[in-house]
Amino acid sequence: MAEYIPSTKVARQAKIMQLVQTFAIASQGELQDLLQDSGIVVTQATLSRDLEELQAYKECGSDGRRLYRVPGTGENLALNADSNSEARIQVAKWAQNMVLNVHCVLNQVILRTLPGAAPVLAHAIEKAQLAGMLGTIAGSDTVLIIADGASSAQNILQELMEFLETEN
Repeated sequence: MAEYIPSTKVARQAKIMQLVQTFAIASQGELQDLLQDSGIVVTQATLSRDLEELQAYKECGSDGRRLYRVPGTGENLALNADSNSEARIQVAKWAQNMVLNVHCVLNQVILRTLPGAAPVLAHAIEKAQLAGMLGTIAGSDTVLIIADGASSAQNILQELMEFLETEN
């Protein structure tokens, strides 16, 4: 499934933050190429403005190269692993207290929650970055998790079931 990125400034800057977090990028040219590979064509001047607005800076990487970083994207991957682990613990805790039932249909996982609990749980699930998850949508008492395929949805369902069975 191909990713569609709208041609808006917000979407472009979100993709820049994702790329900077994912890849070791040392130049605007490298970033411009990665954006183009994602279907985003941007001029060097626009890219420069985007980096300035995102408050991007260069930091010495482990290999000695100066690499782009963007504040708030979790530049330290070890820190990401820690916060991801903490987010999973939080999902398990909240799921046990909020989830009434869980269903899986094709590439979607549907959680029914106590009234008003869905937005909080959806946010925690997104922070936990479950493998294969594309995103969540929350109503008042329903969380819809969209996965990148039926097998990913089944894996997410299994992981959520493990969260629900975990003892506090």
